[in-house]
Amino acid sequence: MEWLLVQGRSRYNSNVSEEDVLSTEGSRILNEVLALPVDERAELADRILDSLDETPDKERLERWAAETESRLDAIDRRELATRPGRGSAC
Repeated sequence: MEWLLVQGRSRYNSNVSEEDVLSTEGSRILNEVLALPVDERAELADRILDSLDETPDKERLERWAAETESRLDAIDRRELATRPGRGSAC
């Protein structure tokens, strides 16, 4: 398999088909993941990328920190609603 660096990320060469890379189980999981809401897909993608590189991407961490601050500010301004999380007593 050939890896390419595309926009700062490793990526398989486009000449390699999905069938050559993914097992039947991998294809099944991919189809299930693609059916999830975008926020869940983003979280899964972030976790998978983290698992590929043991050193955190400083730029990505900085972007997430900025996004977190932005969301907290929006919550404070009541522009963004919250909902109870897993295990919440609400």
